Amino acid sequence: MNPAKESKEPNCKQSKFWRANEVLFHKARRWPVFGVLLVTSFLNSASAQFSVDFAPEYYVWQEYMNGSKALEETGARYALSAQYVQPRDQGFLFGVMGKVYAGSVDYENFTAPITGSVDYYGGIVEGQLLYRWSLGERYQGDLGLRLGADLWIRDLGSISAVGFEEDWLVSYSKLGYQVSPKDTGWIGALGIKLPIYTLERAKLSQIGMSDVDIEPGRMVSPYAEVGYKFTRSFSAIAFMDSYWFSESPHVSNTYGIFWQPESIMFSAGLKVRWTF
Repeated sequence: MNPAKESKEPNCKQSKFWRANEVLFHKARRWPVFGVLLVTSFLNSASAQFSVDFAPEYYVWQEYMNGSKALEETGARYALSAQYVQPRDQGFLFGVMGKVYAGSVDYENFTAPITGSVDYYGGIVEGQLLYRWSLGERYQGDLGLRLGADLWIRDLGSISAVGFEEDWLVSYSKLGYQVSPKDTGWIGALGIKLPIYTLERAKLSQIGMSDVDIEPGRMVSPYAEVGYKFTRSFSAIAFMDSYWFSESPHVSNTYGIFWQPESIMFSAGLKVRWTF
């Protein structure tokens, strides 16, 4: 989030839109836990299609202003996810995934000599509608539409020149194709992701101002996976994921003008999967 123009006059107004989003964020914080519980609830009824992933990842966040990189964050994050897919050899099938993640990354602002660290905490709930067909004796293909909600906290409070948190909520759609083995063998996936709704809340009340709601622009971004299923239970999968956001509309109040610059998120890592 980028501010401009500052005033000392306090802002005592709170719009209906702001209050509605306060409720939305409050409830959305529970979604990642709900998603993991929802997935694990299938374990007893269809354990053969239940899997758990642990995924260390290298995370990059970049912000651009006037075509130049203004800010960059890099470092490690860690994720734990659970997924259930209906046991079916062909036709339409349903899946659900829940994920939680966290990490601390390095922060560098190129427009001013500011460095520090940023903490991330977040989670995802995702529903999946797939169409599966056989690719011979060993493999199967899934064409999938996925709809999800990604909620995370970007905590810049340890950086004295910033000092506040950002709450992000992104609902998204993913369209992609995946190849997987019926027993053991190669795994591959490729697709695109498009945010449906974006909301960033800058918690400026933590530094004596009013919180600001910003809507980063939506752009298409890619995702991909490649890996190998060594046994019926154990797989190792390299992955890449991303978000691309165009510059948000500018939001003004008595404290100034605020917006989110063009932003790119990229993560890559290796997830270890155990299928029950």
